[in-house]
Parts: sequence; C-alpha cells; structure tokens
Amino acid sequence: MCDADSNFAADLAAWQNARRDELAAADSWLGLAGLFWLEPGRNALGAAAGCPLQLPAGPAWAGEVIWEPEPERLVWQPQSGEPLVLTTDRAGLPTTVDIENWSFEPLAKGCLRAGFSALEWKNGRCGRPFLA
Repeated sequence: MCDADSNFAADLAAWQNARRDELAAADSWLGLAGLFWLEPGRNALGAAAGCPLQLPAGPAWAGEVIWEPEPERLVWQPQSGEPLVLTTDRAGLPTTVDIENWSFEPLAKGCLRAGFSALEWKNGRCGRPFLA
C-alpha cells in the first residue's frame, strides 16, 4: 500500500470516529425517543398507557408539563417536588429536565405550538444511536 492509501485510510478512520462521536452526543437527534406536541393545559408524562407524553419505558407517571399558550409559559410539575418554569429553544438553550435515564427539553414551534422531546440515556450516553 502506498503512503497516499495509508493516509487516506487513516483520515477516513479518524473522520468515521469523529462522526460517530458527534452522532452519539447529547444533542444528537439520533437519541430521540419521542417528540410530542403539547395540548394547552396539563400534559401527563410517563410510560403509562393514558399519558399523552408516553415514554417507551421508565416511570408510569413522572409528572406533567403544563402549557399556557398566551402568554407562552411552560412549567414542569414533577411527581414529587417543586414546579420548574421551563425555557424553550426560542430563547437559546432550552431547560433540560432529567428523570432516571431520560432527558427532556421543551421546543417552541411557531406562535401556538409547543413540543417536548425525550432522549434516552444509558451509562452517560444516548441509548439509541447505535445498536452495536
């Protein structure tokens, strides 16, 4: 193998490793386990069948996201604990709520649209980007 081939192979391997790390990062959409549109009022979050913000696994009922569209206000009310006013991505970095191995962030989409994304974590990394 000539030097050009070995340089290309090394560069390709470095790029692949960097890309894999980027895709498995905390802010990668590959770890997305759910994207939910909120209804005005209370939106229950959990793995129970009746939760509008239904997780594939985790606590049956973790709490509620309360959305007041005008003026826009989002509040996280955990099952136990104090309520937390949430900041959406419209204001820059959104508030992140962590529950067990899940992270949630509120999203602002248009004037009267709000969402909530869920990322699953395992051992400090996104749990879904790569199966192997």
